Amino acid sequence: MQVSRGVRRVAVVLSCVLSAVLALALLDFAQQAWLVGPPLLVVIGLASLPLRLGRRGDRVGRCQRALLVAPAVLLLPHLPLAALDLPKDLGVSRAALIAVPAVAAALLAVRAVFLPAGPLLAARLTGAVVLSGILGLTLLTYYDVAPASGDAVAVEFPLTGQWLAGQAGRSLLTNHHTLGGDQGYAVDLVRRLPGGTTRSGPKGDLEAYAAFGEPVLSPVAGTVVRAVTDLPDQPIGGSDRVNRTGNSVVLRLASGEFVLLAHLRQGSVRLRPGQAVEAGALIGQVGNSGNTSEPHLHLQAMTAVEGGQALRLRFQDVQLTRNGSTTSRDSVELRRNDRIAARGSAQQARYTP
Repeated sequence: MQVSRGVRRVAVVLSCVLSAVLALALLDFAQQAWLVGPPLLVVIGLASLPLRLGRRGDRVGRCQRALLVAPAVLLLPHLPLAALDLPKDLGVSRAALIAVPAVAAALLAVRAVFLPAGPLLAARLTGAVVLSGILGLTLLTYYDVAPASGDAVAVEFPLTGQWLAGQAGRSLLTNHHTLGGDQGYAVDLVRRLPGGTTRSGPKGDLEAYAAFGEPVLSPVAGTVVRAVTDLPDQPIGGSDRVNRTGNSVVLRLASGEFVLLAHLRQGSVRLRPGQAVEAGALIGQVGNSGNTSEPHLHLQAMTAVEGGQALRLRFQDVQLTRNGSTTSRDSVELRRNDRIAARGSAQQARYTP
């Protein structure tokens, strides 16, 4: 079967582009991969099928080779950034962690440039997928890819100590909330222990999770519109898809926007509708109620209690760790994998256990 040069070129281009998109999905630690992973694998297979059926072992053109080398070349400069953001207590040196993908990238690039095509073409395409995956994991962890839209709501950090932005950013590939209408810019905050884990005991023990039971403070001054407190905390692996926000509080700001805090602990919310709340006042505790995978705080801003539009969140007066660098910020919009804490003791001082 003869395959034209144009068809082969298009197939390689599509394979590389689609593999890169698949890789960007994988950056979310496989949480979003199920959305685009299987379909893209099928498309990649179909795109490369003419190449594998061609039975031509002569050569690959310069364009194809360049496309196969590109992921490796683009990956290498970003490996130090990825290493900087790794926990320091993994038991493995950061140099060792970046050496493996770096060497793999270099070897695959050399293979794509110098070895003949023939039976190795499918392997080269697989290598492009792998390298694009590592590249995507690195890039979209740190950079937003969609322009900001709509107004932003200024909020104070609602927790004590340092937390990790598990879901944040303006891309579906870094934040699954972007599909959720009024929660399009929502942030999920999780508490991590040294070593990067979120729990100190058995997976099924809610009390073992660092986030569970932590106090939640009001991020804004407003009026309570809705307060739910009697829903059970879900066991790990369970989920309440009927009451998706679980125990939660909705606050109305004086300017008319609304802020939702969700997945709170059963019985921890002591507020009632119509009650005025100051920024920094106790809202409740982090729980695992509603549609949730493990204890964390879900925070979002919107234009209406039901059926509104999502609004971006800008955290005020915080200490931010991003790309391994810790800085104080007067205002910041979170990205996935940011580590964030209230700056100084001003916020914590408003809460007395």
